[in-house]
Amino acid sequence: MVSTYSDIPNIPVQIEYLSSAHVQLSGIIEMSNKGFIKTGLSTHYLRSGLIDGEYHYNSYSSIPFVVTYKRFEFRNDQSLHLMAGPQISFLRVYGYAMLGDDYYELSPGGINTIKAGLTTDVCFFSSHGNWTRTIGIKSIIDLPGTTFNPNSEVVMLDNYISNVLYCGLILKWK
Repeated sequence: MVSTYSDIPNIPVQIEYLSSAHVQLSGIIEMSNKGFIKTGLSTHYLRSGLIDGEYHYNSYSSIPFVVTYKRFEFRNDQSLHLMAGPQISFLRVYGYAMLGDDYYELSPGGINTIKAGLTTDVCFFSSHGNWTRTIGIKSIIDLPGTTFNPNSEVVMLDNYISNVLYCGLILKWK
């Protein structure tokens, strides 16, 4: 008897609601002009519609790097930041499915399969003691000409515009 183990779960082709999802852990550095630098590590997946008889699935790990370029202060402890910067994404998992398939045929990606994009962020910060609440809208815009894909079998979904509504709670470290 032979046992095999795979850490790639079965992903259904037909879904009820989500065509993509995004999870991010961020770190924020306050600059001397009260602007912010925000970076972190995120993971997200994208699903395509039917393209030439196939559905495609990509899962990425990404590193965004955004900086405040405009700040609006409402009170000493509340401000709105317009932020923008680059994002680089590494393909973690890719897959395809044919019309009528229940699940994607998934394969691990490679760290050498990357795409770049632009990240914009409109973020409201509200500070209370050592804690800061944040809520915002983040947009990720893929730049198709910046894709590096050495594996010709991988169909990279590199023409997406994703929008994420988020909220967070930040503890200030001193």
